[in-house]
Amino acid sequence: MRKDVSFKSFPFIAPVLVKPSDRHNRLFPEESLVCSSTIITNYWALSSRQCYDDITRFEIAATDLLLKSGTNHWNATKQTELNLKLHDVESLYTEHYVGVLMLIKVVQSFIREGIIQAPIAGKSYNYNLVTNLELAGYGSLISTHLQYFPGTRLREGRCKFRSLDEYTLCVGPAKHQNLIRHVCRGDIGGPIVNSAREKVLVGVLDQEACFFGLRCVEHIKIGPLETTLREFSKMVENMTGMRFV
Repeated sequence: MRKDVSFKSFPFIAPVLVKPSDRHNRLFPEESLVCSSTIITNYWALSSRQCYDDITRFEIAATDLLLKSGTNHWNATKQTELNLKLHDVESLYTEHYVGVLMLIKVVQSFIREGIIQAPIAGKSYNYNLVTNLELAGYGSLISTHLQYFPGTRLREGRCKFRSLDEYTLCVGPAKHQNLIRHVCRGDIGGPIVNSAREKVLVGVLDQEACFFGLRCVEHIKIGPLETTLREFSKMVENMTGMRFV
């Protein structure tokens, strides 16, 4: 079940938005939510390749995108939320670099008091210790508020992510829930973290299950992608701040 939660519980989350524009066949006359992302360094956020595909399908330029940090509502303004900061997008990267993920570079720095980067599960991270998962995103159909929804990690054999089993994070309903129905479009790209006190980014939301029930959903497991992310880091100086655990 989705529940409203303060960004202070997920101080590394950032919604990805399209700025108001008449350059996209009037699809975005107002600021619109595209997906969610996780802050991983001072100037970089991590999201899903599915979000990148949505952006390119509508031919949205990187400069038409905006990320927000320190916000409880994706449509917040500086007048409505004290901790809000806006971040213009400089560039997007995927495909040959990280095929199942999207990396977003912003112009204005993320990190400040109350906003942190998420430590990333590396290839040696022990996923067997992770049972309870915490998922978060701004994709509710009836609310603009950041919401939390619990999940349970299942055997990867229950799911299959584009025939790339190594990258599959199989998530099922939390206790006392029959079906998963809570992952909606605007949640895609958002963080999946462990339930320990120090949150670790173990996965990225990738499958929508908003209008129908699924007994399990398949998302992206970050650990096996450490080598790829490190190789990409060498190409971009500002990526050297990634912290793997």
